[in-house]
Amino acid sequence: MEQKTLFKIPKIIEEVEIYHDEVCEGEKDERRPFGHQFLVIPTRSKDIFNEILMNERKLCGADGFTINWKKLPDMTGSRNKTANRWLRWLSEAMYLKPVSYPLDREEILCSKEPLGIKIGSFFINSMSEMSDNFWIHVERNEDKTKEKYETLLRMGVQGLLHYCFNPDYTGYEKVRVKKFYTDGEVFGAVPLNARKIIYKLEQRARKYIEISPNIEISPVLKSKEKTAEVNFEELTDLVLGSTHYLYKNEREEWKDKIIEPIEDIYKKVRRDKVGFTSSPHFRTFTVGYCERNENGDLVPKNWRIQTAQYQDASEIQPRLTLC
Repeated sequence: MEQKTLFKIPKIIEEVEIYHDEVCEGEKDERRPFGHQFLVIPTRSKDIFNEILMNERKLCGADGFTINWKKLPDMTGSRNKTANRWLRWLSEAMYLKPVSYPLDREEILCSKEPLGIKIGSFFINSMSEMSDNFWIHVERNEDKTKEKYETLLRMGVQGLLHYCFNPDYTGYEKVRVKKFYTDGEVFGAVPLNARKIIYKLEQRARKYIEISPNIEISPVLKSKEKTAEVNFEELTDLVLGSTHYLYKNEREEWKDKIIEPIEDIYKKVRRDKVGFTSSPHFRTFTVGYCERNENGDLVPKNWRIQTAQYQDASEIQPRLTLC
């Protein structure tokens, strides 16, 4: 049966900024699990969403703290409270309805339309699964690893944009990527070949995805001065840590409480097809992983997750289409 557009709203051209972070484990070799995380912020929603994050910092007493997954204490505290509240309001900001946020007893911050925030995660169990045959022309192993890193980054962001902004199923006519930010110490502070990443993304992206000319991949350094960029980069780290925690299927009660809002989003795919496709969170997130098939090709897969409430495996999203 043909899938219909979720909401009958006028088609819009959305200008967005993308925030990126990564996760890797173990010693610095190619046998470690690896993942990319993306947070998509429409430029029209940047100020209002940042104001929400800043107010939550203030309410939780975390004005100058770094909200970083690895820095969360194994007990209640300002960071943990802020992390949980940030994920709750991220869920609201992804929801396809206007946001109403109480700044205080007398003032309410309201949006006239959905904020349109999107998130996407993309994992691989080991970079060693990526065959060196694709990069046989690259002599140094360090350069091959960098090429693999950049390939996964491009695949992840491309899949996210294809899925969340497809005009056939959403209210978007086109998405225009204006800026791209990443963690200041991305991949051990190795400089990325931004031109190469963007060029390949432009070549493979569908016609409804537009990359602004002269776009750069800009690092965001950690800072006690919480600009919008710092807040969004910290939120990206938090989403990545939470999703990676679920991806590994680990369980600690204090972490479960923090990540509950984002886990609730992912669990919506357990509904039947009609129930999930009619959800206001439908096509607002992607979670996938990549593996090598018997021919040595990289193939994006559905992520299957187990939760504390449900022990059976369940798909998080439809297959990412990267053609």
